[in-house]
Amino acid sequence: MGIKKTDPVEDIIEKYPEAYGFLLNRGLQCVQCGETVWGTLEEFLQGKNVADIDGFVREMNEQVKSGPGKGGRDARIVCGSRERRTPMTIRGNYERMRADVPGHVAIVAAAKTRTADEVRELIDAGLGDVGMNYVQEAEDLRRSLGRDAQRVRWHLIGHLQTNKVNKALSLFDVIQTVDSLKLARAISARAEKTTPVLIEINSGREPQKTGLLPEDAERTVRDIARLGKISIKGLMTMGPRFGDPEDARPYYREMKRLFDHVGSLRIPGVEMGVLSMGMSNAYRVAIEEGSTMIRPGTILFGERASPRSAKPAQDGLAEL
Repeated sequence: MGIKKTDPVEDIIEKYPEAYGFLLNRGLQCVQCGETVWGTLEEFLQGKNVADIDGFVREMNEQVKSGPGKGGRDARIVCGSRERRTPMTIRGNYERMRADVPGHVAIVAAAKTRTADEVRELIDAGLGDVGMNYVQEAEDLRRSLGRDAQRVRWHLIGHLQTNKVNKALSLFDVIQTVDSLKLARAISARAEKTTPVLIEINSGREPQKTGLLPEDAERTVRDIARLGKISIKGLMTMGPRFGDPEDARPYYREMKRLFDHVGSLRIPGVEMGVLSMGMSNAYRVAIEEGSTMIRPGTILFGERASPRSAKPAQDGLAEL
């Protein structure tokens, strides 16, 4: 069986012949883009925008050329025969990612809209950190998990408004989205113990997203560091989302430069130990550019079965 030689697809085949030959005859799970796919390359391409998969095929081509044991990391692709298409499991997805991701990089599972059973499967697989976008949803999930909720650290990875600070402090071990001196002051005033936080940076300077502009980071970090009951542990960014993960690289690279710069200032009360960046579609690029913490969601849990109702605006959104 061959692939239909439409012009854009034929261009991909000509550019990446090793990947084409490998994928044409074997099933795969697309770990790069976070989508679970079983079948041939022909099936993979059906109904997809070629521009969205070009980056994946390019990387796959390099992996096939280098091969296992020759510099290639074959864990990037999970292959199976076309006759036996065993569905992926949440536990298996996590175990493959944990084996492939460097040990110094923490994995925070972005669990927005996920069920307690889904999250528990990750916890049982060894996951140590869960990220939530919404305060109320985190409270509900923790209640549903019962004692299992105590087995992980809880990270707030969505926007936090000051009127939610009290509840957030009771639910989360880390607040990754401190994006203003006003919010930091609210946390400092209401916290009963020192709260670890990350400073959120709007690395893409996107007006619809929260976070400090990179040029404002140093001044704001110095101001926040003077507050009590708050401990700055590093920086966090969403970054622009692209079909090709390579397009995110300049933003991650800028974040690493900012991270290193703030760390070099040796500001009292500031510990630049965590650089949180990289979601399902571009976490590999983020790690290559210096991320020490990634926040995958879809690549661990799979696609959502059905759309959930929109959450109220007070807690904001975080990309997966």
